Amino acid sequence: MNPERMTQRKLQFRSLQVGFLHGYRLVFNKISRRHPDCGHANIVPASESIVEGILYRLEGCRELDKMDPFEHAPVDYRRQVVRVETRSSRIRATTYIATPGHTNDELKPPKWYFEHLLASKHRLSSSYLDYLHKIADIPKID
Repeated sequence: MNPERMTQRKLQFRSLQVGFLHGYRLVFNKISRRHPDCGHANIVPASESIVEGILYRLEGCRELDKMDPFEHAPVDYRRQVVRVETRSSRIRATTYIATPGHTNDELKPPKWYFEHLLASKHRLSSSYLDYLHKIADIPKID
């Protein structure tokens, strides 16, 4: 959700837009490799939920391959194609989902990690931002 982080990682994208993934919920249950007591973002099936996020139109398929080492895929995360709604259409997109054995539902994200999600807060709905702060257990500061 942080365009600057994408650029720092030398991942090239043409554009970005807000996307809505129905039938999933964002959680922070992916065990951090460096800090096993901290959770990283993951999505889990949840029929009545929606995940708001940022969709990047990458320069090409190689850019997706370049993302795998940052996500420790296919060990910690696996790629999955999902149907995402944008403001104008429905598209197929690739996301990362934590692999079995790499989650713990008792985790919370560290503040520095959560701030990467908030880098695009101006693109997300206020109700979704409230939800993020609640599940991350990080106070909202305006």
